[in-house]
Amino acid sequence: MRKRWTAPGSRPVDKFNAGQKIYAGWIAGAVLVMMFTGLLMWFSGILRTICRASVIFVRGDLTLSILIVLAGHI
Repeated sequence: MRKRWTAPGSRPVDKFNAGQKIYAGWIAGAVLVMMFTGLLMWFSGILRTICRASVIFVRGDLTLSILIVLAGHI
C-alpha cells in the first residue's frame, strides 16, 4: 500500500513540472497532426476526395501556433 501525503508541501516532485508535461504532450500531438497533414499533401494525387487547401490551412495554423507556444516556452 502506498503512503498518502496529506500536506501539499510534502509531495514529491517528479523530474518535470506540470507545464513541461503539458507542453510535451501538446508538441507530441502537434507532431502527429503535422505528419498526418504532410502525408495527405504528399499523396494528394492518390486521394482525390481530400481538399488540399484545407490541409494547407490546418498545417499553416498549426505551424503558427507551434511557434507561439515555443516562444512562450522559451
